[in-house]
Amino acid sequence: MLLGIDKLDGFLPGVRLQNVYAHAHLAALGWVAMMVMGAGYRLIPMILPSAVPHGRALYAGAVLLEVGVWGLATALMTASRALPVFALLVVAAFAVFLERVAWMRRNPRRPPAGRRRPDIAVLHAFQALAYAAAAAGLGLLLAFGAFDPESAPRAAAAYGVFGLIGFLAQMVAGVESRILPWFAVYHANRAMDGCGPAPDPDRMPDRRLQWIGLGGWTGGVPLLAAGMFLERPDILAAGAALLLGATAAGAFNAALILKEMFGPPGPQESG
Repeated sequence: MLLGIDKLDGFLPGVRLQNVYAHAHLAALGWVAMMVMGAGYRLIPMILPSAVPHGRALYAGAVLLEVGVWGLATALMTASRALPVFALLVVAAFAVFLERVAWMRRNPRRPPAGRRRPDIAVLHAFQALAYAAAAAGLGLLLAFGAFDPESAPRAAAAYGVFGLIGFLAQMVAGVESRILPWFAVYHANRAMDGCGPAPDPDRMPDRRLQWIGLGGWTGGVPLLAAGMFLERPDILAAGAALLLGATAAGAFNAALILKEMFGPPGPQESG
């Protein structure tokens, strides 16, 4: 809202583009990343599966991210020299999150007998975490001014691709591929009124569509980032096409899964 008013009155301090960057970081880190991390502590153990993490590190990560995001946004709007300090706090929050994921890997639980291997949801999740680390590293280089004025905007565009698409969007796609079948099973059981065999959530997704989606994410994100950084429309278009194909495959797979929500009707009660 303030940015919209500022376009009319110009009352905010600093450069308008830097204010836009502050707005983007409040949304991407303060809202989406915080939500992904908080939900991830519950959902990633279900995907792996593993023990649920606990301890003071979870609180420390949340505090580091909260303080870092507000400081980062303020520093961007005021052109403060404290920008690298707050960037380090954000990176520290991501380091805590990744350390907790490593702890989950060290504390596995036995997966269901029918779960397919390799697990596509897990591959999506770990690709997303790899892009989180890449985005954190690139963001830190930007905060410390490691790029010259000509290449900094291109590096910022690649940083946005890694963070918004490679990490956040892909994590949502990976978690959805596990949550949606369970959602369909729940509604199918309600539709059948407890009669008849319940559908198997691990067999609902179409395996071919899952592989197409994973391939599109695997190739699309780095090509999109490279196209942004190199300012190559052909590479950019190739990455966008792969991501479009991955999104279409995921949407079609979701439609197939949701069809399972409507099982045969349960027995009608007499008089």
